[in-house]
Formats: sequence, C-alpha cells, structure tokens
Amino acid sequence: MVFDSEGLMSLSDALRQAEKVAKKTGEPPNLDSALILARTESEHPSVAEVWRDLETRGSKEDPLYPSHKLASLVLEDSFQSHAVGHAMVQACRGGHILCIRRLREIQNQHLSGSMLVGLFSAFGILKAAEAGHDEVVEELLQPTMSASTAMMGFMVATRWKDQKGSESYPFVEKPGNTPNSDWLRKMMNCKSMLPPGSTHFQSGGWDIRGLPGLHEKLHELVRASYRTFLVWRTAVIAASQCHTDVFRVLLNRRQADNAALAEVLQSLETPRGDKKGSSGLDSEAKKIMQDRAKMDSVMNQLVEDYSTKNYHDAMLYTLWGHVQRGGRDASVGLGAGKPKCVAQAQNGVWEMQLEVPILMMPVEYALVDEEPHRRYKQLMLLYPQRAKVNIQLIAAVEAQANFLQVTVGVKHVRFKVENSKWHESCMGHFPTVVMLSLTPQTKEGTSVTMTNSSSNTVFKIGHAENITVGSGAGDGATRGIAAGLRASAAVTMNSTMKSTPWRFEQLPKQDTADRGGSFVWTLQSMKGIPFERSNPHRMADTSSKWNWARRVPGNPLDQLPFTSEGGVIFTGGDYSDTMMWRFPKTMEGRKLRWSIEGQIHSTFTTSRYFETRIASFCGDIEERLKLLEEKKDKDKGVENADKPPKKEKPEKAEKDEKSKNEEKGEKSKNKETGGVPSLDEASRSEFEEWLEFKRFKEERMRMMSEGQST
Repeated sequence: MVFDSEGLMSLSDALRQAEKVAKKTGEPPNLDSALILARTESEHPSVAEVWRDLETRGSKEDPLYPSHKLASLVLEDSFQSHAVGHAMVQACRGGHILCIRRLREIQNQHLSGSMLVGLFSAFGILKAAEAGHDEVVEELLQPTMSASTAMMGFMVATRWKDQKGSESYPFVEKPGNTPNSDWLRKMMNCKSMLPPGSTHFQSGGWDIRGLPGLHEKLHELVRASYRTFLVWRTAVIAASQCHTDVFRVLLNRRQADNAALAEVLQSLETPRGDKKGSSGLDSEAKKIMQDRAKMDSVMNQLVEDYSTKNYHDAMLYTLWGHVQRGGRDASVGLGAGKPKCVAQAQNGVWEMQLEVPILMMPVEYALVDEEPHRRYKQLMLLYPQRAKVNIQLIAAVEAQANFLQVTVGVKHVRFKVENSKWHESCMGHFPTVVMLSLTPQTKEGTSVTMTNSSSNTVFKIGHAENITVGSGAGDGATRGIAAGLRASAAVTMNSTMKSTPWRFEQLPKQDTADRGGSFVWTLQSMKGIPFERSNPHRMADTSSKWNWARRVPGNPLDQLPFTSEGGVIFTGGDYSDTMMWRFPKTMEGRKLRWSIEGQIHSTFTTSRYFETRIASFCGDIEERLKLLEEKKDKDKGVENADKPPKKEKPEKAEKDEKSKNEEKGEKSKNKETGGVPSLDEASRSEFEEWLEFKRFKEERMRMMSEGQST
C-alpha cells in the first residue's frame, strides 16, 4: 500500500501527483509509487483476465523469441509488463503525457520482448480517445518496439470485445444515443474485411505479418490494413464523445499512412506482358487492397452516420474540411474549425469578437427523430456558414464622496452569419436570444445595480370628442330641406399597443452572488409573443407575423427585424440602460479584471427541419480605474492641440447673423400665434355655424307654414 498526507493513495492519484511534480521541476516523473499500485491493481481478476493468457502466447519456435528464463534475467523486478501496461492505460485516461512518455521509455528499453506492450498501448489509445486527450493519442501513434500501429490494430481487432461495452477493459463507456442494429452489424463486419495476420517476433520486438506462404512484399499491405482499422476504430470512440481534436489527429495519421502505402504499392507493381509499358498488382495484393478500401469507406460512413445521429456536427465539419483541403493539415485557425475569440480593452471601450463555424456550435434543439440521411443533407447547406459576433461596451469611472462608481453601457452588439442563404423555402440562421454578462473579478465593492425595469407590452388608451356637421341632397317636397342636413357629436375611446420585436431585460448573473449582471435580448412578435426556439413549427398563430407553420411569404428578411444579411445590430441609442458597481476609493488607479461572457442562440428552419444552436464566448479584460474627469481633460487637451485657433468674425458678418436670428425669431413667433386655430377653437367655430344654420332652417320652416295657412 502507498499512503500520502491524506491517507491511502490510488493509482490515479499517484500518476496525477507524479505529473504535477514533473511539470514543476522539469525532471522525468518518479513512478515508483505508481508502479507499486499498478502491480496490485493489474493482478485483480477483472484486469488479469485481459492479459494473463496473452503473456504466455507467442511463437516459441522462433529462435529470436525470448524464453521466460532469459527474460527474468534481463528484466528488473520493478518493471513487470502488466504493471507498466496497466499504469499506461490509467495515465492515458487522465491525460498525463509526461508519465506516458516515461512509461513508453521503460517499455522500449526493458519490455520490448513482451506482447503486453502492444496490448496495453492499444487499450490506452482507445481510453485517451474517449477522454479527448489529443496529445496522448498523437504520442501513442508514434511506433515503438512491440507497439507499432499495426500491432495495436491487431490487438484491438482480436482482443477488444465490442459487445461488452463498458464492462470490457479499459472501461470505455457506451454512448447514450447508439445507432440501430444495422449500424452495429456493419461495425462488426469491418473485422471480416481484415486480411489474416499473426504476431511475429523479430529483432527489437513484436509486429504483425501475414500468414505463412504469403509473398514477403505483401506483408506490408497486411500491416497497412490493421493500421487503418486502428485509426477508424479509435475515430468511432472519438465520434461518440465529439472530440474533434482527437479526430483531427487521426485523420492526419490516416493521410500519412496512405502516402506511405502509395510508395509501397509503386514498388510492388510488376510489368505486364500484354501491353507495353503497363504494370499492375497480382490478384492477391489486389484482394488485400480492395478489402482495405472497402473497410475504409464503410468506417468513414459509420463515423458520419454516428455523428449525425448524435448531433455531433463538429465531427462532420472536421471531416469535410479535411476532405476539402485534400488531406492537408490545418491545425490552427478557422480552417481547423476552432472558434476564434478575442477580448480587449482600451480607453474605456471594451470589445469582444467571436468567429465560429455554424457546425462547430452545439445543437440546443432540433427536430426529434429526424432521419440521419435527411438531416445530413441539411447540414451540408450549413457547412460554409460562419457566425461572427462583435460587441463593444463603454465603461466610465466617476468619483463620488466615499466611493468609485463604474458604469458600463452597450455601444453596439452585432451578429451575422456569413454565407447564409435566405429564400422562401429556407431561412438562414438568425438570432433568437442574445445574452451578455459582466462580472468584476474582485470581492470588494457592491453587487451590480441595474437601470432597466421589467415590463410587458405597453397599451396606451386615448379619449377623444368628435362633432361632425354635414349636408346631403334632398328633394325638398317629400322630405324637405331637413333631409339634406345632418349633425352628430360623439365621444370615442381608442387604444394603441407599443411593442418592439426585441424584448430587452437586465438580469443578475447566476452563481456570482449578484456580483455580475446580464443584458438579454429576446426575439418576440409585435404582440409580445416570445419566439419558441425549441420548436418553431409549433408557432402557427395566423394573426402573427411569426407564422412559421405556413412559412413567411416572399423574402423572409422583409418580415423579420434583421439586417439584409440576416443579422442583428443593437446600439446604445436604442438600449441606453446601464449597469453600475461601486468600489472603495482606495482602488483608484488600480487594475481591475472583468469577465465578459455571453451566449447567442441561433435558429435555422425550413418547412421540414429546424434546429437551434448556441454560440458561447468568454474572455477577460483588464483596465485601470481611471476617473472620468482625467479622461475628459486628456481628450480635451488633445482636441485643443489638434484644432487651429478660431478667427474673429468681421463686423458685417456679425450684423448679418444678428438679422438672420431676428427673422427666425419672428417666424417662430408667428408660428406659435398664427391663424391656424387649435383643435378646440375649430370645433367651437363649426358648432356656431351649425347653430346659425339651424336658426335659419327653423325660420324658413315657420315662414312656409304661415304661407300655407293663409
């Protein structure tokens, strides 16, 4: 048993501690304690079942095969192959690269005669792929004695138990969303495409070769098939966890293996006698190469289907990018599919930039139970699209009597998707929720103070009085003059709704004890109905603009609150609310670090498919707490230094300007007291005319009645 300051130590703890000390001191890791623990764990029945029967296997008829007696004289007692191998697997699981390099050095110097070197190296690379340690996978793909990639591929094909899943060593977990039985059947059939092979000991260690009787030059083709199987079997495990960096390393290795194989094939080609200058491979070599090509194609398709089924679209983006570049490596930048995020601060302006391919953004919601083939076709449309985010904030520091007040507001927030397509049957990716959070990285000062109030849609109710006077035609004989006159008075009530397509809120940031705050914009209809990004197809309100079930007619950009590119821009002119913090005055002039985080939810929808993805970004900026007055004085001095002195106006120009001002004053006065009556005066005038006309009508009717009586 091995103990540390906290008690009994496990193998994982010993490897972690050895890695930590090695990084700190720059010395090779000391693995004495780890190997003692590894020896105990490797002899447990569940682990010993894997290696115990393999230890005694091998071609003992081979004169170069070391006997157990000779091996016991060469090997030190502390270097047992199963203990070193088990420590290797656990180091791969934890990503301890320095420990792995030291263990491989021990294997290469002292244990090259053991077949367990290839076995545990094969299990280690699978475990590293599952954990996402791309540096470890790249290290293990470099061949050593008895641990070539062909040897590891042979061990995976013959010793790895796919059906047991997590019960099999080294406990690779089975993914939750497993494809159908047909997919699993194809996975098992890939092993049958491998050519027959066997282990063979040669000077330096173990390796793979074909069956006895095979032409000596064709053994390299057999090894190439097992190398390909190792790469794709490891890629399947990486695809189950969506580890794109591991997948990128494997694709580069596959490209290098194909280039080396091309040279071998060129040397194997023999001249043909039927045509002058023609050459080719014999039937046996053709059979091996055809099976290898078929296995390569099937495994490629399985990775694509697996990634599509599990919504691991970053794997597809990595694969398609590798194919588009012709196998050339793009380890950095957007060519590799890695998001580019930059945060910087200068003179009170904080800026955050993000650029990421759409397929590298995780899927938040998507159409449930969509066929992988149909979804695959939709994803091909999204491959060239990239999301770009630019955020600028304005920070101001003011000095109060007993504290410093930092006020942060929005200058602008821009989001757009490049190469996005918009037409009647397809709507490109558009933002539905934008969230931006700020948190000061200090325990001093107060929590965040916000200026925006929570509110709903605003209704304005108006009161109006209306009097109408008019005249109409009448024959005067049957209905009289009164038939052509009408007058009415009414009191009306009207209401108007005030709403915007984006609902703006300020919320405290969670898990920061209200130290941080967030700006949140949510897409909504003009009726105040939030956009349902989890399933846009359910939004079938016929009286709303967001009639997603029937599709928006014409160009969707004509109906949506977006730019001509399908993006969105928020400016401080429209969203002037701010967030404030108060800090002690002793912090004046000190640097303060701020954490800027955010998420943008982007939705893509067609008549048969939809999805919502998340673009997350984060970054830290650091700026001194300089007072606003100092900045103003500094800027003012710069402006005065740049501007030339003002010239005095001539006397004539001053008189002309004075006369113009007087004329403007008279015009504004006439405008205020002009002949255009107010609303009440106009109504009163109309009412007086109606009364005068009514008296005239009554007098006329009286005179007509008197004439008839006489």
